[in-house]
Amino acid sequence: MAAWACTADVMNITDLPDEVLINILVMVEPNAFKLAKRVSPICKRFHSLISDISLWKTLDFSTVGKKRLRSADVLSTLKRFHLVESVKIPPLRDLDVKLLAARLSTCTALTTLDVSGVQFSDLASFELLAQSIPNVKRFVSRAVRGLVRGFLALLCKHGTQIEQMEVGY
Repeated sequence: MAAWACTADVMNITDLPDEVLINILVMVEPNAFKLAKRVSPICKRFHSLISDISLWKTLDFSTVGKKRLRSADVLSTLKRFHLVESVKIPPLRDLDVKLLAARLSTCTALTTLDVSGVQFSDLASFELLAQSIPNVKRFVSRAVRGLVRGFLALLCKHGTQIEQMEVGY
């Protein structure tokens, strides 16, 4: 923790204690993924503060520019921030649903999942995802085209904790 150092008229943001600095950074950008990309390169202290996985409750990848976001970014971030409670994934062309399911299965605190951008090509790929999210209470998906009946059956079979569901195509 940084020591409090303040002159009478001027104070540098890096003089703030870690707890205060974290609160300021999170208020400026509550999305862990976006904040990490912007703030981590500034200095070693910011990087170590941002890397504290216990801070992050929400990962909203949809706020990141579509041209800059890659499937690998989503998967590595989910692996790193496994204590996340809410995840929103936008459309990604090359996202491997099996790998996504594996990463989400390690997110034991996950209660809200929005996979509106994920295209499920068949029920088998969706079943892998449904099995990996046993604690999710709110589930959103809009890309199930023609699979709605089977999709709902699998969610009911594997997602026993779901209280709120939004499914569309």
